[in-house]
Amino acid sequence: MRIIIRIGLIFFFVLSFTLSGCSISRELQQVHDLAFGDLSLPSLADGEYRGEYGITLVSAEVAVIVKNHSIVSINLLKHSNGKGKPAEKILGEVVAKQTLHVDTVAGATISSKVILKAIERALSE
Repeated sequence: MRIIIRIGLIFFFVLSFTLSGCSISRELQQVHDLAFGDLSLPSLADGEYRGEYGITLVSAEVAVIVKNHSIVSINLLKHSNGKGKPAEKILGEVVAKQTLHVDTVAGATISSKVILKAIERALSE
């Protein structure tokens, strides 16, 4: 009887771990496949715009400052990232190029895309 209970518990934990791993894999694939639209900066009034985006393992919250229809700065308010901290340098690229269509940071692709999606949400909502 104890063996059956132990086998049942092992099966339950293996199944739970496998299913959660599948869920995370799907989320990572969704982030990997994210597309970004063009920013409509000419239609934005001066001010601060906040946005956030996240998945189970990575999330970002940003404050985008717009002045004279240009992004003048982006403040990263929160970034839960694991090993994705290098992606934070993407903020300067977005400001310099005034677009979300910038290269992601090698080794931090998921964090890069999460940050970009947070910026897009800030400026589109």
